[in-house]
Amino acid sequence: FHHQTSVFATGGDDGEIVTWDKDGRAKLFTFKAMAIEGYRNNSGNNSSNVTYNKMPIVSMDYHNNGQYLLYSTSYNWNKGQEFHDHQQQKPQVYLHQVQNSECDKSKK
Repeated sequence: FHHQTSVFATGGDDGEIVTWDKDGRAKLFTFKAMAIEGYRNNSGNNSSNVTYNKMPIVSMDYHNNGQYLLYSTSYNWNKGQEFHDHQQQKPQVYLHQVQNSECDKSKK
């Protein structure tokens, strides 16, 4: 939860982060999905039902001052070991400066 507002953020397997208005029960903003540029599918599985180049959002939190969103991406094992490529799916930690548009409740 953003400490100065009723906004919270969610993230998941699709690599997207979405901000929500808790009180208004509405989606506010969707970040561009975290994708691996130039990803090469080396798993041998070419199923069209699996998105290989998206990095799941595995954790996130707002800084106490509300100015930053910290989040991390990593392979989360939901597709099993056969889809894990440790050369391309490296864990990363990000520091994002929160923009007004991401918490703007007037545009819902």
